[in-house]
Amino acid sequence: MKTLSIKRLAALSVLSIAAYLPASAFANATLYQHCDFGGASVTLGPGDYDLPALNARGIRNDDISSLSLNPGYRITIYEHHRFGGRSLTFSGNDSCLVNDRFNDTLSSLKIRKIQPPPRPGVATVYQHCNYGGYGINLQPGNYDLADLNRLGIRNDDLSALKVKAGYEIVAYQHHHFGGKSLIFRGNDNCLVDNQFNDTISSIRVRRATPPPVATLYQHCNFAGYARNLAPGRYNLGALTRLGIRNDDLSALRVPNGLEMIVYEHDNFGGRALTFRGNDACLVDNRFNDIISSIVIRRR
Repeated sequence: MKTLSIKRLAALSVLSIAAYLPASAFANATLYQHCDFGGASVTLGPGDYDLPALNARGIRNDDISSLSLNPGYRITIYEHHRFGGRSLTFSGNDSCLVNDRFNDTLSSLKIRKIQPPPRPGVATVYQHCNYGGYGINLQPGNYDLADLNRLGIRNDDLSALKVKAGYEIVAYQHHHFGGKSLIFRGNDNCLVDNQFNDTISSIRVRRATPPPVATLYQHCNFAGYARNLAPGRYNLGALTRLGIRNDDLSALRVPNGLEMIVYEHDNFGGRALTFRGNDACLVDNRFNDIISSIVIRRR
């Protein structure tokens, strides 16, 4: 007695299971002989069906009057065999093809799974300055040169980029994230000014790390109102717009990596003092209620 191979047994098992599954388990599209889903019916999966293929499944030429589809599929029906003549595409049921002027007219068809639309990227890179040429959307992730090539991005071929708020692009001169690099946290319409035009060979897209901020307090011991300031230059007008009154600060916090220069007068004039850490009370520095302008910068 011959023994069945493992592959043969597996195939028989699959067929046995399929025999007990309802036809609806495979019903991506069903074609009906008459309107209102009546008469003989045949269920088909995704694929291309010319007239001989339809005949082999029991569908006669010019003999279909209604159709139904599972969600997520579409069907294109053709007037002639070999997918010729008039065509019509459906992504849902149609109880009577008379209204579509396609009753008893079908000779070939194609069934496809509808692909979900691609997710919008958090960053887009462009071939040319001013967002010209091809534009490729990127999700957060690491893109070496091979990954960029698969997306249709050629080596050393990018000249502009856009980045959504809260994200950043790290562009690298070489593949494997090597060579010079530059971080972008906003749009740049031409990388020529950054000396990075047609230079990118790998990219990281990630959530932007919030920049460190310094905090100013109205009273000693970090009391009263508090205002956070990012790196920048703040004259009295800028401080006032942030709700900081003139000569009204008595304490400050400066995180690692930043330094704060406080000035006695507006527009960065008069006495100045530099802080690279916290100070709970500016009385000891003879700078209490004296500050009229500030510079915060990275160290």
